[in-house]
Amino acid sequence: MKNIELLVLCLEYIELHIREDLHTDDIAAACFCSRSTLEKLFQHVNGLTVRKYIVRRRMMLAARLLHSSPEISILSAAVEFGYSSHEAFTRAFREVWGCNPSEIRGRRFVELFPRFTAPIEKGDSYIMQRRSVDISQLYDLFSERRECWFVL
Repeated sequence: MKNIELLVLCLEYIELHIREDLHTDDIAAACFCSRSTLEKLFQHVNGLTVRKYIVRRRMMLAARLLHSSPEISILSAAVEFGYSSHEAFTRAFREVWGCNPSEIRGRRFVELFPRFTAPIEKGDSYIMQRRSVDISQLYDLFSERRECWFVL
């Protein structure tokens, strides 16, 4: 049960400080555990490192911001989510979304990486529960793309 509390505390800390300069050492210190303990537990339960989770959540929030507020510049969004340069932000954005930040404004936006919630027990281990994604939006997105391949 202690591991569950540690993960919940970690996720709460990340979500509260998502727009700040976050390091795994700082998160571990806030959770009163070692960095290696946190990394191993997070990787085992979520299948992601803490760093990758932070980057994906930031890019999710940045994409939502850029899509809903076209007047905001890409550099402003980059600075808001802790990136010091336009290039670093664009590189991270392209890695997560597969397109440049400027291209997200004209596309249909689907929230594909929602925030993790409290873990649930599955057998003798725990998994993180994600908010469900409306599959009809995803189907519409796929049906719009006639001349491309999707690999699942």
